[in-house]
Amino acid sequence: MTVWALVGLLLGAGLAAWCAVSAALARAARKEKISSARAEWERTFDVARDITARKSLEEQLLHAQKMEAVGLLAVGIAHEFNNILTGIKGYAHLAKGSLAAGSNFMNDMEAIERLAQRAADLTDALLAFVKKGEHRFEPIDLVHLVEELLVLFGKTAGKRISIRRTLPPDIPCALGERALVNQVFMNLCLNACEAMGREGALSVVVAHTSPGDEFYAAHPSLNRGEYLSIAVADTGRGIDAETRRRIFDPFFTTKANTTGIGLGLPVSMGIVERHGGCIEVASEPGSGSTFTVYLPAAGAKVEDSAAGAPPPRGPFAEPGA
Repeated sequence: MTVWALVGLLLGAGLAAWCAVSAALARAARKEKISSARAEWERTFDVARDITARKSLEEQLLHAQKMEAVGLLAVGIAHEFNNILTGIKGYAHLAKGSLAAGSNFMNDMEAIERLAQRAADLTDALLAFVKKGEHRFEPIDLVHLVEELLVLFGKTAGKRISIRRTLPPDIPCALGERALVNQVFMNLCLNACEAMGREGALSVVVAHTSPGDEFYAAHPSLNRGEYLSIAVADTGRGIDAETRRRIFDPFFTTKANTTGIGLGLPVSMGIVERHGGCIEVASEPGSGSTFTVYLPAAGAKVEDSAAGAPPPRGPFAEPGA
């Protein structure tokens, strides 16, 4: 009789692997005659196969299905919902105009406007999953982008958060839509700031990399080639294994209900995946967290395109470009 089983193995350095084990059970044979009731069983292992890659693909498929479900939900309700919100905001604005200065109802009208705007922002976040084909990708100087945003973020974070940066001067551009990459980077910085609380250190590293086989084994859907990476590290409380497993699930949040809706990281992942990249997370409780964004390299400098050179071709180039 043959029995199959899935076995999870914990390897060194905290790495895990899955094996499919085939065990064959055979009744032990003895020279002397014994009754079947006294017969003993002998176990021999025939096959052990590493199926870690298959398990990884299954998890990625499940994640993609979740993203698709959220996308279908967004398409179904977004436009009608936005029409309703536009009416609510419009009537609230008119009501404010008809109130006397210092009216007790002014704060109520402003609260209605804020809540309606928050609902509109939520709808826009949902639509970020399904705007396929509506983005215009172009070469982005990530070093310049990060420098600009860190200046703004430094004013927001104040003196309680120290910012360290490693920005190499001469690296290729990334291929993407600047506004969306801004959104991803700022979301990661804000999350890092919240994780650190009152004080800490934020580290941002931009790099040009050619990933190896281990990277593509973990992300089999990505094309091989050169990538630009942005690593955002904090000195916060860290993330446990169960939270890391669910961190990119829509509407999953560890924040209080009033401060988070659980769409920041899922939307960021959706944006990066649409750019042909990925996000990796490295964290342990008490040891801070590092989120690394990988985006395909464009292969051309921004100034080349600005001077009239044709935009670089790539997996997201417009047809006929």
